[in-house]
Amino acid sequence: MKFYHANFLDALEEHQMDYKLLTSISKKSRYIFDDLDKSKIKKLYSTVKENLCFLLKDDDELLFFIKNEGNNKEMKAIWTNSETIIYSKALLFDSIWTKTKSSEDDFE
Repeated sequence: MKFYHANFLDALEEHQMDYKLLTSISKKSRYIFDDLDKSKIKKLYSTVKENLCFLLKDDDELLFFIKNEGNNKEMKAIWTNSETIIYSKALLFDSIWTKTKSSEDDFE
């Protein structure tokens, strides 16, 4: 939702970027993807925790968001260009993407 309110999702289409999104889409929030290519969006399984959030750019930069449970639920981000960390996150993303059904049905 924060990406939507910051117009980040609009920039994906406006700049014709190649992207893929894995997200926890709810009936209440699916409107935020109305203007995006639905073939590039998949719904995460309910068993995947919603606090899994990262951006991978061109396999050479990673922005990983973390939020601690408890009293301080403030979101923090870590940027890295570590090949090892990027590779592991890319493997994770590709594995989840491959095993996840297309979300086009979720937009009907």
